[in-house]
Amino acid sequence: MRVRFAVGTIWGYQFDAVGNVTARKSYTFKRESGADSPGPLTRMNHGGLWLPITNGIFAGFDVELTGAVTEPRPALEVDVPPEPEPEPPPSSGEQPPLIPIAYTTTPDTNLPAKLAPITDPVYGTRITRIGDAGQRHAYAQIQPWSTGEKYLYLYYPDDGSGNRLLDGRTYAPIKQISPPGRATWVSDTEMVGEGGGVLQKYNVETGARTTLPGSPSGSLGEGQGAPSDDFRYWAVQFGALIRVYDATLQTVVGTITLGATPNNCTMSRKGNFVIVQFGTKGTGLTNGTWLYRRDGTRMRQIWIGHPHMDPGLEADGTTEVLVGILGSDTNPAALWSYNLATGTQRSLVKLPNVWAWVGHVSCRMPGWALASPDSWHSPGNIGNDQLASFDMSKTDATSARVWAHEHCWSGSTYKQQPQGIQSPSGSRVLFASRWTSTGTTVYPFVAEAQ
Repeated sequence: MRVRFAVGTIWGYQFDAVGNVTARKSYTFKRESGADSPGPLTRMNHGGLWLPITNGIFAGFDVELTGAVTEPRPALEVDVPPEPEPEPPPSSGEQPPLIPIAYTTTPDTNLPAKLAPITDPVYGTRITRIGDAGQRHAYAQIQPWSTGEKYLYLYYPDDGSGNRLLDGRTYAPIKQISPPGRATWVSDTEMVGEGGGVLQKYNVETGARTTLPGSPSGSLGEGQGAPSDDFRYWAVQFGALIRVYDATLQTVVGTITLGATPNNCTMSRKGNFVIVQFGTKGTGLTNGTWLYRRDGTRMRQIWIGHPHMDPGLEADGTTEVLVGILGSDTNPAALWSYNLATGTQRSLVKLPNVWAWVGHVSCRMPGWALASPDSWHSPGNIGNDQLASFDMSKTDATSARVWAHEHCWSGSTYKQQPQGIQSPSGSRVLFASRWTSTGTTVYPFVAEAQ
């Protein structure tokens, strides 16, 4: 079968046997082009039809049928190889370039029009306002994009007018959805959340709900918890009790009984550990941040404090870490990376020079920690108002990938905090902002390299 690509940006994906996305790439065609495919097929956990491409720029990748037009070959057609597509130029990084950390002035510019990209005048990244007043994502640890970035979910406002589903690539609004509580994506069409005293799976396209068999009642870390990357293990919090649910075995495989109700909990990225965080500082069993094995065995206290944190993976994709914004709890480090298996830790960026990066951290992209300040600091402070990614392999970094100025002006409320988070491909960052210094409400924005 001959496949014709129209002018524009096309995405290709590779999947494993159970439908997980293992690789992705995009290419912008400046003229119509073509390639060959044996024909459409389905992929587990992904809706629609997919075309495996056998040659050209997307050889070895699947393209969703909606991104291409198929043309059946005449029986006697001479098989002329398709015109080779030029390889795309080296990405300007898919992420912004590494630059020395420094202070730069935030420009107080007008609010951008919705879906009309602008260029950050300092960092050269493309910034797009993707929603209306009051809309934003849920939190820095909860991935708003579906696994293959087909959709994007805006949780707020939480007054009944939120829960908006957007196209994950164009940001065009699609519809309002009704997922279960504290829902998180598990595929390109399904989310899992709390509902009816169990965990429920929700299809955003059909609205259908199904129960995860054997799942316990409780919350997914009080809105701050995430499952393991393969969506097998879930830390479910019910008061002072945490149960680890195995979605493959469809049963609880670990129970943690605590002496007090924690502030939040989450699975590590590979599902080997549970991280529990209490709301008070100290060395006791119900203070600070603690590490447990998946089976419920208590291992050790990670930190005496309870900083904003996110479990991550180092660049090898296997080493599990926890990155937290510690301030002065242990030493002058703004970002502190803790190896969950060994208990060793080190400073990714030091205080006081980069105090302005103390806010939220998100580690959804292996090898990188995305820091987003949640308060305004004095002019001249290094890192002030900068949404920046730090290399987890570095100690006391002197450079970062800066995505944008956040426009998180003095007096910004909790819901106006950026709480930035990277997309699954790592090429885009969603953040919230009131944008202007006189603004009174929040809007959602996406920053990407260009």
